[in-house]
Amino acid sequence: MGKIAIIAEEDLAGFCRVAGLRNAYGVKNAKEAEELLWKLIDRADISVIAITEGLAKDMMDAVREASQRLTPTVITIPGREGPLPEMAAPIMELVKRTVGMEIKL
Repeated sequence: MGKIAIIAEEDLAGFCRVAGLRNAYGVKNAKEAEELLWKLIDRADISVIAITEGLAKDMMDAVREASQRLTPTVITIPGREGPLPEMAAPIMELVKRTVGMEIKL
């Protein structure tokens, strides 16, 4: 069974580690997050990479490219600022690709 990795702002990653998520990585900016994303993609033990929306919106090209791969699955999650409305599209694309049809909410 694969592991879940989280790429988040440093303070949020710290909370995730306290909660027991060993593969929570804190970064200072989107550039650092993008470099880490490509390193994690190459790891065979990682099945899911979750990136906070605040970081992902500043590196959408890399997130889209990484999301095209079969494994690991790359998803965005709300950060400390809460869900960002403009970030709903990547999740809907993931659902559409996985389910095979578009789901209207």
